[in-house]
Amino acid sequence: MARLLLVLAVALLSTHSYAQKPVPVDMLNVTIGKPFPIPPLFPFKSDGSQLPFYSYSAPMPSNSQLNMFFDYDVDAMKDNGNVYSLRAKRTFDSTNECTRALKSLTAAVTAKYQLVPSKSEPTLFQAAAKDIEVESSCAFAAGSPYPTLSFRITSTSEKQQVNELMRKAFPR
Repeated sequence: MARLLLVLAVALLSTHSYAQKPVPVDMLNVTIGKPFPIPPLFPFKSDGSQLPFYSYSAPMPSNSQLNMFFDYDVDAMKDNGNVYSLRAKRTFDSTNECTRALKSLTAAVTAKYQLVPSKSEPTLFQAAAKDIEVESSCAFAAGSPYPTLSFRITSTSEKQQVNELMRKAFPR
């Protein structure tokens, strides 16, 4: 029976519109607080999680200004599909390479979103503009000899909604 279900699942997936291969969407071309430009393969169904958003990965086009990342994560709201946040991470073999990538990242996102930096240091960048918050850093994870460039851009309005829904789901 399990084998039959597996065969049926594979058949269903193979007949779905994979012929229309989605092209990679540059992280800088995703509008925070609006639906992702490529619709989901399947409509969202509750997975039993109490989190008000779901996450998936997307490939980064090689010609992106943010090509220091190979892919990124999209957090989308379950109720309306709006992008709550985008996250990317990459580990480097030296602090110098990580900080060079952070500098390039900072220049690209500052120009794209007309950001006003609240903190700009060689290994940390924080900024905001309109409905978005940006944070990026080069840091070492506990015990790791390699620095990791982490980047996150978040919709402040969706973040407020997530916080409210989380307080309701997990009261203190």
